[in-house]
Amino acid sequence: MATGLADAMPYEQVRCRRTINSAPEDVWACLRGFDLNWHPFVVSCSLKPGPDGAVWRDFTTSDGGHLVEQRTYISDADRVLCYTARSGIDGVISYHARIAVIHEGGHSCVTWQADIVAARARLDAIAQGTRVVFEAGLDSLASGLPPLPPPKPPKPLRVAVRRGAIDGTPRLSYLTGDVAHPKGGTLVLCVHGIGGQASNWVEQIAAFGADYTIAAM
Repeated sequence: MATGLADAMPYEQVRCRRTINSAPEDVWACLRGFDLNWHPFVVSCSLKPGPDGAVWRDFTTSDGGHLVEQRTYISDADRVLCYTARSGIDGVISYHARIAVIHEGGHSCVTWQADIVAARARLDAIAQGTRVVFEAGLDSLASGLPPLPPPKPPKPLRVAVRRGAIDGTPRLSYLTGDVAHPKGGTLVLCVHGIGGQASNWVEQIAAFGADYTIAAM
């Protein structure tokens, strides 16, 4: 008979729930950003793109811990966010967490849970530590939501397209979006086929130039 992962390896689920006297959309606005600076145990937290393009958070805790977690799923419609631990938990084999916000009787119900697989000698300690962290976070949310950061100005839906040139032999001309990106950003290079020209890519440059450094040779 096939054996599930929970039977084959030490496994435990931690699940915490709290009713919060705030509108679900307000609670979700606090949680969806994946930033933990509101949590009472977190000293600092920064977000960054991971090597796979997903959002990673890197944070330190008041007891000197340093953890990295990756967001694996988000749904604004269902108000659900999932993440997994990448580093910082000694003895963990896999750590997948989920936080959900639902409307319940004029209030919000927040469920925060984690499925943990870890070395047998460490499983209880990891589960107990997780419960303390989740309960403290939910207590903090119940006592009052933190102020939201000011909204970022919206990016332009389309950008202007300009022409440039690279001197040399041969001299190469190109089209690019007329927006400067910090540190250059991710480069998207458009190359036309035989019989084409850079102007074939004008619509793509205008559409993606707000988010990427894009050029057509």
